Amino acid sequence: MALVAAVTYLLALACAQPTQQTAAETARVLRVGTSGDYPPFSLRGEGFDIDVIERFAEHSGYEIVWHDFDWPQLSDAVQSSQFDVAVGGITWRPFRAVTGTMTRALAIGGPCVVGAEEPTSIAVNEGGILERWARSEFGESADILAVDDNESLPLRLSRSEVDAFVTDSFEVSHFAGDVPYDCEPAVDRKVYWVTSEGGSELALQLDAWLAVEESWIDGQRQRHFGHSQPRGELDHLLDLIGRRLELMPAVGAWKRDRDVPIEDLERERVVLDAVARDAERLGVDSQAARRLFTLLIDLAKRIQARSSSAPSLQLDEIRPVLLTLGTRILEAFRDVPPIVARDLGAERTEHLGQLLEKSEIDELTTLLIEVTSTDTPPESP
Repeated sequence: MALVAAVTYLLALACAQPTQQTAAETARVLRVGTSGDYPPFSLRGEGFDIDVIERFAEHSGYEIVWHDFDWPQLSDAVQSSQFDVAVGGITWRPFRAVTGTMTRALAIGGPCVVGAEEPTSIAVNEGGILERWARSEFGESADILAVDDNESLPLRLSRSEVDAFVTDSFEVSHFAGDVPYDCEPAVDRKVYWVTSEGGSELALQLDAWLAVEESWIDGQRQRHFGHSQPRGELDHLLDLIGRRLELMPAVGAWKRDRDVPIEDLERERVVLDAVARDAERLGVDSQAARRLFTLLIDLAKRIQARSSSAPSLQLDEIRPVLLTLGTRILEAFRDVPPIVARDLGAERTEHLGQLLEKSEIDELTTLLIEVTSTDTPPESP
C-alpha cells in the first residue's frame, strides 16, 4: 500500500508541476481556506490541519496563501473557488460532495452537548454541520441560538444565556472545562475540500500524500487530539463505501419525487460492466469487484426504499460523484490487505450503522473478508 501511494503521489506531483514558462510567470501557490475558529483543527493559525497542510505544502513545493472563510458561506466559497482547498475540521456530507472533491478522511468524531441533559436553549456555531445536527435533534424542544463566534460558546453557557451548547468530540476538551457533557457516536469524517479550480490533480496529490504520511499524521493526532486514531487503507475503504451509501437517500428521494422505480436492472448492468472494466485497468480482480459492487447496489436499493427524506440533490449532480467514488473504492480495495473478522469491529463500522441494519453490516463485512482473502470463492451463477 505505501509503495502504491508513494508512486501515486510522485506521479500526481509531476503532473502538477508548472511548465518552465508558467513557473517564471507565476509562483507555485496553494490557496488554503480556513475558519481559524475551530480547535484543535484550526485556531488563529495553529492546529492539526494547519500543521498537516503546511507539511504537505513543504513536501510538494507549494507556497501557502491563507484565506479566511465563515462557515455559513463555506459552500459558496468552494463553489466559486475562492481558494484551492478548504481545511479546518470539515465534515463530509452528501450536499457538500457534489461540489469539488473531498479527500480521504483524516479523523472521525461526533457531536457533543455540553450542559443540561434536557436543554431548553442551546447555542451552536452558525452555518456548519453542528447547527444542522442541533436543529434536527433539538429544534422542536429547545430554542436554538446560532452564533457567529464559535469561541464564545462556553462564555454564553457560563453567563446563563443558554443552558447548553453543541460542540463535537474534538473540540469538547477545549470548551467543556468542568461542565458535564454527552457525545454521540463518532461517525463524522473530517476531510479536506478541494475546490473545482483546485482540480482533480491536487485532490489526487493530497490523497496519495496523506496515505504516505499516515504514520506522521497519527503522531499529530496524538499531539492535537490527545489520542491516536490511525486510519489505514481498510478505514479508507469503509469510509468510501459509507460515502456511497450516504448518497442513496438523496437518490431515493429524487426517484420518489418523479415516480421513478427504485430498481433499474439495465442501469445496474451498465454500472457493473463499467466496474469490471475499471477493475481490470486498476489491477483489481474483476470478479471480486463485481461481487462487491453487486452487494453495494443491492444495499443502495434497500436504503432508497426505506428512506423518507425530501429531495435535496439532483440525480445529474449525484451520478458524477458516484462514478468517482466507484473508482476510489476500487483503488482502496486494491490497496487493502486481506481482511479478517477482528479488523471489522463495531468502532470501525459504526458510521455504516447510520443507514444499514446490523444484519446488512454483517453481510457487507462477510463479503469483504471473502473477496480480500487469497482464496476468493467463485461468483454465484
